[in-house]
Amino acid sequence: MRACIVAGDEAALARQLRVPEAAVVGWLLGETRVPDEIFLRAVDFLIARNEQRTKDVDSFVAQVRKRHQWRHPKEQDKS
Repeated sequence: MRACIVAGDEAALARQLRVPEAAVVGWLLGETRVPDEIFLRAVDFLIARNEQRTKDVDSFVAQVRKRHQWRHPKEQDKS
C-alpha cells in the first residue's frame, strides 16, 4: 500500500514494478497475494525513494544555511 501511495497511484506503481495494473489492483484489494519477488521490488522502490528524499532534504537545508550564512552554534563557539 505504501509503495502505491509513494508512486502516486496503482498505474504508476505497476509501471515501476513492471507488472500489469490489474495485478496491482488485485493486491491492493486483497484479492491476490503479492509474489515475494514483486514485494521485494516494492521494498527496493521505497528504499530508493527514501534515500533520494533524504538527499533532497539535506541539499535543501544546505542551501538555506548558505543563503542565511548560518553556522551551527558549536561552530560559532570555536571562533
